Amino acid sequence: MPSALALTLPTSTSGFFPMLIMTMRTDLTRFFSLNRKALFLVSAAAEENCYGIKDGMMRYNGIRTGILKEHETRIQYIDGVHEIADGIWLIPHRKADYSAIALRNDLYAMHSGKLCPDDFAHEQSLVIDTGKGLIIFNSCSHTGMVNILRDVEEMLNRHDFFAYAGGLHLYKMTDEELYLLCDEIRSTSVQHIFTGHCTGEHASNILKAELGDRIEQFSSGFSFCFA
Repeated sequence: MPSALALTLPTSTSGFFPMLIMTMRTDLTRFFSLNRKALFLVSAAAEENCYGIKDGMMRYNGIRTGILKEHETRIQYIDGVHEIADGIWLIPHRKADYSAIALRNDLYAMHSGKLCPDDFAHEQSLVIDTGKGLIIFNSCSHTGMVNILRDVEEMLNRHDFFAYAGGLHLYKMTDEELYLLCDEIRSTSVQHIFTGHCTGEHASNILKAELGDRIEQFSSGFSFCFA
């Protein structure tokens, strides 16, 4: 396992996303041109089939059409828990009904020509054991941060969560729901939460007021060393 881990966001990136994780909505062609060897580990459930409602209209919001075929020799599809190296895993979501979450957030997937609430089976979390505990990286945490912690608990049989980094997708939550979420987070072992992006400014302010130094908003240029 890593003896120390630095989380750094270059000032040239837009948004919060750590370079340990890339989404296929960014320019993979650029990444593959700079790195000639690395495989891109993708959930076996990943397809070009994600949609969302924006401004009252259903729009495609998935990965760039054709990108899976374009880079097929560099993509490795994985199913279930995948150990990348000693103490580093990719973790899928548990089998569960996430339809209420998907409908609330207007997130859909096309299956057999029919739009259905997204089941988020294409999403996964990067988990790293630092020796002080686990750090979990997720992009937008669509199924919910607490649900993702439970994914890791169940699949790795671990609950020593040192840190969580990722967007929390809370901008549609009511204040009451946000306060309940803070209570749930307080009941976990997570010591540090680094968030931004889709968390939403109002939600971030409430979480900061409730959780104090346990949570931090971060963006381009942010750096934190888990020594």
